[in-house]
Amino acid sequence: MRRETLPHRGEGNYQSLLRIPLPWWEGLREGEVGSLAAEQTMEDRSFRENIIHLSDKIGHIIEMIVGSFCVLIYGAMIAAALLGVVFRYIMLSPFEWTEEVARFLMLWLGFLAMNLALRRNQHIAINFFGNRLPPGVSRLLGYCIDVLVGFFLYYLLKQGYLMTTRTLMTASTLNISMFWIYMAVPLGAFLTVIQLILNVTMKVLKEFRPRPLQAG
Repeated sequence: MRRETLPHRGEGNYQSLLRIPLPWWEGLREGEVGSLAAEQTMEDRSFRENIIHLSDKIGHIIEMIVGSFCVLIYGAMIAAALLGVVFRYIMLSPFEWTEEVARFLMLWLGFLAMNLALRRNQHIAINFFGNRLPPGVSRLLGYCIDVLVGFFLYYLLKQGYLMTTRTLMTASTLNISMFWIYMAVPLGAFLTVIQLILNVTMKVLKEFRPRPLQAG
């Protein structure tokens, strides 16, 4: 039989003789690499935009529903307060329940509106030091504040739930269980936690964007 011998170094290339396949990325041209990098960047950007849009939509739905209830509660609170004033000082025949109703409605209004203010970033804040810090330090400080707010809301939710479920008291003039009054605390804390998670998610996706891959 005829035997083939390997050529010397000057006679050819071992790779062409042994037919060793090249890695897939070595076969790509510069334009193809740039096209793959652009497609990867577009897919990542599309995914981030979808998450941001979904988070904003969920927060908007919660805001509209809770905001509608807040408007109704605010109107009922004003009506109860005016009714109490008119019948106490003009008609000289005061109702016993108007003051308590107005107080309980104000409690519900405050805890429900808490998540609306957090979504719009309208809670009271001190910006004297934050505005004078470098952008990176200011951003880090903002995330630390978000974490502290999250711990506070968790504690408020936990203690509010325990207070609500363990109460045995009833309202003095309305003769209803204080369970329905205290429910405003855990419900408001829960809605605010949801808005906090949505806000932080959108902030992280907007601020930390991956750099596109460079061709070549």
